[in-house]
Amino acid sequence: MNKLLSTCLIAVAAFCGAVAQNPADSAKIYFRINHRQFDPSIGDNAATMARFVNSVRAARDSDDIYRLVVRSYASPDGSDNANTRLTANRCAEIVKHIVSNTGISAELMESVPEGGAWDELRRIVAETPEVPGRDQVLDILDNTPLWVYDDAGRIVDGRKKQLMIVDGGNSYRWMFDNIFPRLRNAVAVSLFLKSDVRAAKDAAANAARAASDAANAAAVAARAAAVASKAAADAARGTAAAVRAAEEAAQAAAKAAADAQVAATQATQAAAEATAAADAAQTADDVAGARAKAAEAQAAQAAAEAARAAAEASQSAAEAARAAAEAIAAQVAAANGGDSKDSQALNDSKNLDGSKVAKSVEEKGDPLHRFALKTNLLYYAALMPNFELQWRMNELWTLSLDANIAWWSSEAKHKYYQIAMISPELRRWINPRGPWHGMYAGVFVGGGWYDLENGKTGYKGEGGLAGVSFGYMWPVSRCISLEAGLGVGYLYTRHREYIPYDGHYLYQRKSTFNYVGPLKLKFSIAWRFDDIKKKKGVRAL
Repeated sequence: MNKLLSTCLIAVAAFCGAVAQNPADSAKIYFRINHRQFDPSIGDNAATMARFVNSVRAARDSDDIYRLVVRSYASPDGSDNANTRLTANRCAEIVKHIVSNTGISAELMESVPEGGAWDELRRIVAETPEVPGRDQVLDILDNTPLWVYDDAGRIVDGRKKQLMIVDGGNSYRWMFDNIFPRLRNAVAVSLFLKSDVRAAKDAAANAARAASDAANAAAVAARAAAVASKAAADAARGTAAAVRAAEEAAQAAAKAAADAQVAATQATQAAAEATAAADAAQTADDVAGARAKAAEAQAAQAAAEAARAAAEASQSAAEAARAAAEAIAAQVAAANGGDSKDSQALNDSKNLDGSKVAKSVEEKGDPLHRFALKTNLLYYAALMPNFELQWRMNELWTLSLDANIAWWSSEAKHKYYQIAMISPELRRWINPRGPWHGMYAGVFVGGGWYDLENGKTGYKGEGGLAGVSFGYMWPVSRCISLEAGLGVGYLYTRHREYIPYDGHYLYQRKSTFNYVGPLKLKFSIAWRFDDIKKKKGVRAL
């Protein structure tokens, strides 16, 4: 949720690649087979290199060069040592040419000789159904080491040998003719600018601060609203002091709502600043860093909208608490005046638990809902649409299933923010204040899939989690409730790391991640439906 599925599986993921470096310009230079010398006569080498050198000179004159990266690959059909030497020599040749024609320091240039392009071969095979014996080829690429040694340290087998015998050699011959030429004889060189890196980092920092402020304000609003609800419940026991406490708590909830509005305004301003930076950067040719700024602007705007929603929900809770205080004040006055029926209702409210909850609801004519449909407002700050369906099994137990999904992608820009997760949860209500309301404790499990990348290193995999939850739910109206909660537990995820290169994705390694700590944070609005009493023919009073 930026190893995906981390603490909240989501909030971290929203900014997991926020400051990824994107090249301001790049070029691909081709070489003759088995040669290291730069030859301008090959293809468009002369024009391509001249254009790229001019870009480097312009960045040099404005002191805006952050670094240059030269990356070279070779097809796996050659020997490993030869491929390593060849790609290193080609990188050195390009570095020498650029330094001599621009006058920049060689320390600004980074060489990455990749040797045999095994990861790129694997990616192309996976995307090419015409490869003979493709499934077996993919299995070898994924699970067979480059070299296999016996106990004496002698080479007895290897990845290339296994590939050569698939389908009687047809698979290797097909790849040699159709795929290997795409992996040979090219070097890619990329220019990264200081201004892009600074702007991306600043936009990411602003968006992260705005999202954090909005989430903190929403949490404060949730706590204040919970205090207001508890004070209103205490007031139901019939003391004038509790009525005053309810009014004070309602005022605190209103102040927290105002604070959330301030945080929302700040988040909106951060989004506007990030958007302006992105617009300014887009005036240059192919300034890919602008795409990162635009993503941060969208994240900050989403945080602002989530904060506003939390503020409005908290304001509703405050107004409900005030209404409860006024109604209870009237009940207290009536009880003090000798109204035996109202006095009995106040006394009965002291023991709202178990079957007495249902009995109290039945007597008062309130609805007794079987289901609740919820959405977690905080997750929208991470661009994570979600819903939860909860079933009331009896007075003390409920069962729920929540689903979260963020399936945003831009393949052309190498940007992926894709998460899908489901999580069932069993809850036990502790001293409930009515059906669906009061404090609860629960246990949950879950699992999901993710693919996270922002132009540099990507993480694609799946994970599972389990833990315990605690929270409080209070009513706003006859069918609407609010809920605040926290879940902690254990998370396990396994994933593949990959990097985008020249329009492709190169897998690097497999990794696992274990985590113990907070996993869920909730401030949800719930709609309760399916009134059981109506189905039984009980008329509401």
